[in-house]
Amino acid sequence: MELSCKCALVYGATTFLGDGVTRSLARAGANIAVAHEGQEARAKSLVTYASQRADGQAVAIEMSGNGPEQAGCLISDCVGALGQIDIVILAPSEITPLSFLEQTEEHWRRALETNVAALLYVSQAAARHMVAQGCAGRIIFLSSIASEMAFHETALLGTSLAAINTVAKVAAHELGKHRITVNVVAPGWVSDGTEMYFGAKIESDMDTGAAREYVTGGIPLGRTATVDEIAAVCVFLASDAASYVTGAYIPVDGGYAITKQAGGTPYPGRDPWPNMDANYDPFTAEF
Repeated sequence: MELSCKCALVYGATTFLGDGVTRSLARAGANIAVAHEGQEARAKSLVTYASQRADGQAVAIEMSGNGPEQAGCLISDCVGALGQIDIVILAPSEITPLSFLEQTEEHWRRALETNVAALLYVSQAAARHMVAQGCAGRIIFLSSIASEMAFHETALLGTSLAAINTVAKVAAHELGKHRITVNVVAPGWVSDGTEMYFGAKIESDMDTGAAREYVTGGIPLGRTATVDEIAAVCVFLASDAASYVTGAYIPVDGGYAITKQAGGTPYPGRDPWPNMDANYDPFTAEF
């Protein structure tokens, strides 16, 4: 996909998936604005990578908060640095797994503030600028299949991103007349080659060969996704090839969401996962 002359803002660029999407957008030819909150070293690394092209432009923009005023300043800074804004990618940053009984008011406040309100404010500010700019635009939210499926320890993640799914659909409906598309990309299991992720990074003591076998046994394609495979869908949605795609929720999970997985949690080694051994069959196990 070709994104030359397009300018993309990645909010949450320093997250695991945001990093991969940023690099893929840069490889596709987009100029990049990396939005971050205090992750200066990681943001600088992304800017260096995105600036490698002869005509590549990239800038890091540090935010001092995630309210509507800060979102407006972010869009203004992005336009000031790149001249325009055509693409906005929004990645959640609060993805900590936690059991229902352990969740506190502070946990919920943070999840709703960072995964819902912050993404909403940035998408609103970006959309307002796109409308004023008078050009077609792309808004892409990174979500999770946990927003559509009930897993143990994902109430914070799933609830907050389910809200974002609805925001995206309504925004797609209202912004279509301005030639702005709004879509959701929902990953399932993702691996960076050494560690597995499902919204959150799996702790090293859970990331065992048996756990990987259990996970991939419930995925029709038989393996976890790579970051580049998630990013490729975002690049497609950002491109002219997806000009007639809007309001879509796209699971990128190898078919995981359509299978019936034994057990109720995506996190290996936590209840109610079984004690896995060489003879364990996830499709016939009883609890």
